[in-house]
Amino acid sequence: MDSLLPLFLSLFLCAAVGADLPAKAYWRTILPHTPMPSVIEQLLQPESYVEEKGATDVNVGKGGVNVNTGKGTSVNVGHGGVGVNVKPKGKPVIVNVKPKGSPFSYLYAAADTQLLDDPSAALFFLREDLRPGKEMTVGFTTTPGLAASFLPRSTADAIPFSSHGLPLARTRLGVAPGTEKAEAMQRTVEECEEPAAEGEKKLCVTSVEGMVDFATGSLGTRKVVAMATEGGDGVLRTYSVLAARKVASAGGKGVVSCHAEEYAYAVFLCHGTRTAEVYEVEMAAVDGSAKKVNAVAVCHVNTGAWNPKYLAFKVLGVKPGTVPVCHFLPRDHVVWAARG
Repeated sequence: MDSLLPLFLSLFLCAAVGADLPAKAYWRTILPHTPMPSVIEQLLQPESYVEEKGATDVNVGKGGVNVNTGKGTSVNVGHGGVGVNVKPKGKPVIVNVKPKGSPFSYLYAAADTQLLDDPSAALFFLREDLRPGKEMTVGFTTTPGLAASFLPRSTADAIPFSSHGLPLARTRLGVAPGTEKAEAMQRTVEECEEPAAEGEKKLCVTSVEGMVDFATGSLGTRKVVAMATEGGDGVLRTYSVLAARKVASAGGKGVVSCHAEEYAYAVFLCHGTRTAEVYEVEMAAVDGSAKKVNAVAVCHVNTGAWNPKYLAFKVLGVKPGTVPVCHFLPRDHVVWAARG
């Protein structure tokens, strides 16, 4: 219990004064002319703050950081994330996260079964498909098991984020070894520690401030745009492309993509490259549902260093380094580019 107290106290104090305020203030200071994508704002947005005599109940975000202090202590980080309920003589109660690997790690070999059971397979397409009237079947989903809230930067920085420090991190977060949550945390840390693809920069960020720092540092400017896919409901539908607009070209200052990862709190794997293009793609469902999506797509023009068994190559039937490989972004991922 003693090992959990610093985390409980830090979470409580930060939540009580508005855990989202420091991150939003930092964003406004560094990026005064860059709107915050709704997906980031949702990871910070408090829903309620209630204080009662003899007990304190604080909720930050949709299923986000929940702190309860009374006769016992209850802390929950993330929707489907960490769940800890500690009473004087009780034991932590763990809420498990289902395992799932990231489809955006270009160095790993995909299993053949992923072509059939991984919804991310539908995100990949060829650049030549970005034309009005082209129909594509895709489901714009969110990351399963994604925690619903960022921790304050000071709190996240105080928790080890490495293979070596993972046992201590699990202890502080009340995550029991051998659980699905523990396995998801380990997979994410291992993926974060893999070397970056050739010609790329890479960092897993554990706070909004960390994401801002990495994006602006990689792009070499604070004059940036931050974009995320808007619309879609996770249902696999056939969409028709209405229009596609190039936001960033290969070369120049580059592009930074930040992919949501499964962890006990919000973590994004960000990587910067100068060999990618970014597009805004307006799409409409053809099934009569009137569903429209403003999707963000990234096209990688140099894939020669990627694993030949990477999922996209299996989906598209192409080989590394032959043609640009494109993918839509799930709704909870963010792309950064220098503003033109």
